[in-house]
Amino acid sequence: GEIPKELGLMTSLEVLGLSSNQLEGEVPPQLGLLTKLRWLSIAENKLTGSIPKGFVRLKKLERLSLSRNQLEGALPAELSELSMLEAIQ
Repeated sequence: GEIPKELGLMTSLEVLGLSSNQLEGEVPPQLGLLTKLRWLSIAENKLTGSIPKGFVRLKKLERLSLSRNQLEGALPAELSELSMLEAIQ
């Protein structure tokens, strides 16, 4: 399956772990609406496309795990604006 776009409505989420779920498709830009998110793990799936530029709104994000997918392109330069971000995998 895909990552549900509706997750973007769960604005109180602080941790979202979706690793190793055989998820396919693109990373929905709606995840950029989760402004309280501190930890996001979508590693070890079959995700394609690029990282949404809207992730720049995740100002509280400390850890971002994206490894072992089929994502394309470079990380958005805007991620450098996330001052709380400690690790990207």
